[in-house]
Amino acid sequence: MSSATPSTVNTQSFFERNAESFQAGASLLSTGASAYASYQSSIIKSNMMKMQARQQELQARQERLKGVQQGNILREQLLNNLSSVNAAMAAGGVDVGSRSATALAARNITTAGRDIELAESNAEMRAVGAQAKSDVLRIGAGAERSAGRTRVVQQLFGETSSKSISSLLRGI
Repeated sequence: MSSATPSTVNTQSFFERNAESFQAGASLLSTGASAYASYQSSIIKSNMMKMQARQQELQARQERLKGVQQGNILREQLLNNLSSVNAAMAAGGVDVGSRSATALAARNITTAGRDIELAESNAEMRAVGAQAKSDVLRIGAGAERSAGRTRVVQQLFGETSSKSISSLLRGI
């Protein structure tokens, strides 16, 4: 029968003997929480970018509608202008079917046509720009989500985590 002497008795408590394992476990928990927070942050950024993309799509639609509206306003102004010119010519005794009246009307129509085309083209260019911004934001949203996943993998399986896992396994 052997008797334990004070020099052979392990006086370390359970916690002292396993301190390294507890530290490794705490480190892994901290890494996991950090990885989760990082991933949630990337999801939030991605969703914000998607909302901004949707806003740009709506902006593109609005620009196209503005172009149509501006074109309609210019057409109405042309009709009012032609009516006023015809009335003024008729009141002045000028034949509205004469060559000069017809040339004036044709010039007004041509000028208004260019203005309408320019207004609609400018609106379409603004709409295409807004749609391009939307597309870039959507691509960025997908990239942000992928980057978030990559950061999680790096955090969970990076060097610090590997050391903590090794340390934890040695304690088992």
